[in-house]
Amino acid sequence: MSCDVVLAADVKAKLGEGAIWVEHLNSILFVDILGLSIFQYQLNTQKVSQYATTSQTCWLQITENDNILAGRADGIWLLDQSFNPIKQVSKLPFSEPNIRLNDAKVDNQGRVWFGCMSTLGGEKLGQIYSFSNAKIKVHDDDFFIPNGPAFSPCGHYLYQCDTERKTIYRYQLSTRGQLSNKQILIMFNEQQGYPDGLTVDQDGNLWVAHWMGWGISQYSPEGKVIQFIPLPVARVTCPTFAGKHNNRLFVTTSSLIDENEPLQEVAGGLFEIKVDASGFSPNKAKI
Repeated sequence: MSCDVVLAADVKAKLGEGAIWVEHLNSILFVDILGLSIFQYQLNTQKVSQYATTSQTCWLQITENDNILAGRADGIWLLDQSFNPIKQVSKLPFSEPNIRLNDAKVDNQGRVWFGCMSTLGGEKLGQIYSFSNAKIKVHDDDFFIPNGPAFSPCGHYLYQCDTERKTIYRYQLSTRGQLSNKQILIMFNEQQGYPDGLTVDQDGNLWVAHWMGWGISQYSPEGKVIQFIPLPVARVTCPTFAGKHNNRLFVTTSSLIDENEPLQEVAGGLFEIKVDASGFSPNKAKI
């Protein structure tokens, strides 16, 4: 294992996703979508707590009251401090059983942006939504697997992957939450795998997880590769900056492994990557 990469939590998540830094808990929260679990990694103590979920949970965000908002198979819910559902704040914008939520972030106006995807694969059923003030709005469609929403430091751009297309798009984002001028910013080649979750640092660079690509890349705001950091896991899923100064980079992974792949003993773990960069504390949702 590279000296720049440390295994923080060996949790063997089937599909670790949705990592988010929660300052008032001094913790990183992330989900295991297929393992029906929520994990909490405490930065000071390195303690890992696992909480079983009653419904498939695909993402977590923090509200302006420091409550936990969860995108689940049975709707969007507020959770208590033990991650039990206490109030449904919205039904899902779809009813098909073969569609689920996937990945979310909050913009600087407090809107939650998230996507949905087919669980069967190969279907362009994915859509991009925003949620605020108890209302869900559709912004784009025709996605295979929408992943990794993130925002430029100025808040004027939204970045969105379509994982199966190996593409990261950039949209212009208005203060009213309108998307326009969709452009291809980055396209992965065969050796890179597929773009998954992403986050942005204070210089506006994108940090992109490589599903089936064995690492994470840093890109400039113009879409140029700055560096690639290898990890000992093929399926790297969702990065987040964390810590008092937002200068600690963590990333989730998946333990799903095909029979013909090399042994990956730490697959599904949460990793910390030593980088010379700082991010931002997550924006808080206005629900």
